[in-house]
Amino acid sequence: MRALIVDDSSFVREYLKQLLRAMGTVCEEAANGHDALRRLREAEPFDLMLCDLNMPVMGGLECVRSLRQERLQPGMKVMMVTTEAEKTRIIDAIKAGVHIYPVRPFTPDDLAKRVLQTLRGQRVGRGCGKNATCPGRPLRGGPEKIACRDSRQRDGFSGRGDLLSWRSSRD
Repeated sequence: MRALIVDDSSFVREYLKQLLRAMGTVCEEAANGHDALRRLREAEPFDLMLCDLNMPVMGGLECVRSLRQERLQPGMKVMMVTTEAEKTRIIDAIKAGVHIYPVRPFTPDDLAKRVLQTLRGQRVGRGCGKNATCPGRPLRGGPEKIACRDSRQRDGFSGRGDLLSWRSSRD
């Protein structure tokens, strides 16, 4: 698997790179959205891009919009990795083409789980929050459904804690 890590913080890039390398992932880095787009145009295909939202030069949301508009690497999954948990930001990111939106901080195990779910095309919430053992499994009807039945919320969000997964209220 190949991943592009896009974050203005070298510490975060190194942290994510170590976690992904432990999963056998080949990683490349970019410090902002502009550098990421350049790499995406020039490099071999990536399976996954982990992207911060707020960066200088070009932010993550603008990068994802450009990526989708230019139809660069259409099979690549995009994970927005940020501390930004505002509902409108999450909705904007998903509409722009982000597959999953884990909010930092997260554990290495949680990131590994989210990466695997993203690559499988699942949008799965952390769980219902009623107890710590809720697995956040997909609902019947396919991987596009989110989390367990108790996790669903009227506003289209499911999950609690460090992951907010969005679904259309029409799903």
